[in-house]
Amino acid sequence: AEFSGGRQATVVGRSERMPIFLNPAGVEDFISPHIINEIFVPGVSRFQFRMTGKTTFRFLVVLDTALDAPGRSASLHGLSKRLGDILAQKGLSNVTFEVQVVDDIPVNTRTRKFQLIVDEKAPA
Repeated sequence: AEFSGGRQATVVGRSERMPIFLNPAGVEDFISPHIINEIFVPGVSRFQFRMTGKTTFRFLVVLDTALDAPGRSASLHGLSKRLGDILAQKGLSNVTFEVQVVDDIPVNTRTRKFQLIVDEKAPA
């Protein structure tokens, strides 16, 4: 990865899926992987966006193990608010999601890379 302004720049795109949802009018729209990659919430150390349907997704998160119960709650609340804001800005307020805390998000066994976006929808 290259460095810019003292901060590591992450390249997203090549292998990331585009999360596509149906908006309230029934028209397909997407959320850019770059927007998902740029979600920063204190206490959230890793996350994965899992598409589960045309208007649903699960957001898996690994929380900082040093967080106490109020800290965990604050991180989850902040994350839910951020996701809701992103959906509202995209006109996808009909899309619902569940935030699920997990102990780990493993890397893809084939690519040996962490997958930001996973499509769990059943094939149509």
